[in-house]
Amino acid sequence: MISRYRILFFVLVLAMAGSVGAQTSSGTITSDGTPIFGAAVYWASQPTGGTFSGGGGVFTLKLPEGDFPDTLKVEYLGFAPSKTVFTEAPTEDIAVSLETSAIAIAEIAVTANRTAGQVFAPEQLQQLDIYLSPNSSADPLKAVQNVAGATITDETANPVLRGSGAGRNRVLFNGVPIRNPVRNSTINGLGYFSIFSPEFVDRLDVYPSTPPLSRAATAGGLIDIHSVNKLEAEQNQVSLSLASVGGYFSRAIKGDDEHFVQVYLNHQLSGPFKAANGNRFDFLEDFHNTNVGVNYHRPLGKHAQVNVFSSAMKEGSEVFAPFLNYEGTAVNSTRRWFNVVNFRYFKGRTAISFNSGTNFNSPYYKFGNIEADYSETNLHHALYVDHYATDRLTLRAGVSAEYHDYSFTNTYPQRYYAFRPEHPTANNDTSINLWHPELILYADWEVADNLQFGAGIRKNIAIGPDARSYLARQISLRYEPHPSHMFSLGGGRYNDFFTPNVNVQSFELLTSTQYALEYTWTAASNFSLSAAVYHKQEEGLVDLNQPEIGEIQIWGAELGLKGKAGKRFSYFLNVTHLDKKIDLGEQPVPARDDLDYLATGGMQYLHEKLGAFSITVNARPGLRYTSITGGVFEEDFGVYRPVYSPQSNGERLDDYRRISFGYSRSFKLGRDLNFLGFLNLSNLEGRQNEQTLYYDESYQTETLNYFPGLSLYFGGIISW
Repeated sequence: MISRYRILFFVLVLAMAGSVGAQTSSGTITSDGTPIFGAAVYWASQPTGGTFSGGGGVFTLKLPEGDFPDTLKVEYLGFAPSKTVFTEAPTEDIAVSLETSAIAIAEIAVTANRTAGQVFAPEQLQQLDIYLSPNSSADPLKAVQNVAGATITDETANPVLRGSGAGRNRVLFNGVPIRNPVRNSTINGLGYFSIFSPEFVDRLDVYPSTPPLSRAATAGGLIDIHSVNKLEAEQNQVSLSLASVGGYFSRAIKGDDEHFVQVYLNHQLSGPFKAANGNRFDFLEDFHNTNVGVNYHRPLGKHAQVNVFSSAMKEGSEVFAPFLNYEGTAVNSTRRWFNVVNFRYFKGRTAISFNSGTNFNSPYYKFGNIEADYSETNLHHALYVDHYATDRLTLRAGVSAEYHDYSFTNTYPQRYYAFRPEHPTANNDTSINLWHPELILYADWEVADNLQFGAGIRKNIAIGPDARSYLARQISLRYEPHPSHMFSLGGGRYNDFFTPNVNVQSFELLTSTQYALEYTWTAASNFSLSAAVYHKQEEGLVDLNQPEIGEIQIWGAELGLKGKAGKRFSYFLNVTHLDKKIDLGEQPVPARDDLDYLATGGMQYLHEKLGAFSITVNARPGLRYTSITGGVFEEDFGVYRPVYSPQSNGERLDDYRRISFGYSRSFKLGRDLNFLGFLNLSNLEGRQNEQTLYYDESYQTETLNYFPGLSLYFGGIISW
């Protein structure tokens, strides 16, 4: 978490130059009066500091660091690029009108870094959005928790989208699925942080449900992360905080901002953090993490480019935790190395992409008499051909192949409730593997100026005696009856295979049928409102930590708004109602996260002299649980067996509320030397938010286990 603030000084440097309103420009992109969604907008002096136009063609773009004059560039597939010279910073909204053109279609697509199906992404986060996102610690996946459609209830970076658990949602990095995209060791003993450093991220496309099948196989939602493809500036950074020391540097090779290397390193340690937070974190016995990442990008002539990303990490944690009638230390450790290689060739109306990913992971887990030492290998290779048949029609055909191999060495209790160290155990070594090839077809068709249609299929090829065959299919419609109003309708049948873990050591087929109707109103460049209703029927594992097969019915409604109040204030609010039921073949019962409401809101104040202040609030009812009414002593094992209430998930914990405060300020230490200091206070009220229940040995007395109370975190970054 600490290292996530390394480039936040850049955001504060902008504030030092003037107010928020004076540091951004807004406008609208149209063609013959019709708003253009998804056009790339950037200043010529800062080609990677750009953005994309949203609903109603509206965009907001930060002003360049350098002096004017500068040129505003706008690019969109099938339209002639627009260039507008400004001799001084614009003070009013900018209006850009694009003209259609059939030339350089693939080149425009690559320049704008657009992807098939991207137009149907309800939410896009730019790199700057990640840094400015309140309560996200500048973590790319934690920034998603502030997006409408996120239904996270456990203070982690695990992507939970519209009720679908983390194991059903897929996270991509440059088109490659990343299995287990979170860390095992944590700063606060609870929340896992993602394995992605924000310095490498250009943008995130977030599909909470009904994602386009052009991107990847998924049985829930999709988060599509794209790396930086142009270097904005060469940088050197050193960070130091309560729990880490880190560094980052980037270099353009031979002065080419498209040929560059980025290097990141970070080491986390627990001592100072625990000392500053006292006995509130006694349960966190130790954590440590060492991580190194490299990203290399290079153009190959005029029609091709290659990007290579590699990250290696070694981490571990020891957390004192209760479960059922036992309290003990949970030990986690892992060594991981993953790589993503992308090659893209484009000429005329055709683009060819090859994406390759490898992941090697060696996790270890021990709790009581449970011990699992295993290794996993994940390989992914995909070849896509995109053909821009006309200015309005894009076709994609592709083939992907995945191979997964897992080897488990297990020691586990002979009864699930008998996991004290002295209880009898059994040993079992398990080796499993899966070949997972798929054929992909997808089409984007702009039926009219205000109507977009997308459809796709993914057909797997079943290999092996136990393999299961499927045909995934989906359609999407986007309609803009007015520049300020946009409707989206999507539906489909989705399939993917479960990623095995310590508790479920098998490749289970996950299936979901999804429908969603979404609406966005963009009243002005400083305010937008979104609403959605959706339904999911999920089949397969109902709990991704237990091998139970069944069905989940999800009905949801959400409302989101975000905007600016004046020049310095910005705010957001997301409210979701989630009706979620589990059916294991008997009477359907409420899920743990069956919630009348889930609310996330925040406000930020950015001042040129005082710095940046933010406050966020997360509120919801408590999670449901099945109570234990007592215990029955089993003499053969010398242990009490829990007796559960016949009413599954019939009880609920108390309401949850977390208020967090953040502050940061940037200082100029010299001509090219900057310092950013930051302070975070999480759970400002020190509220005892209930997490789980645990019991005495005979299950006669229950005790509440809480999320962490007030936590303090601060540090600084020096950049030059």
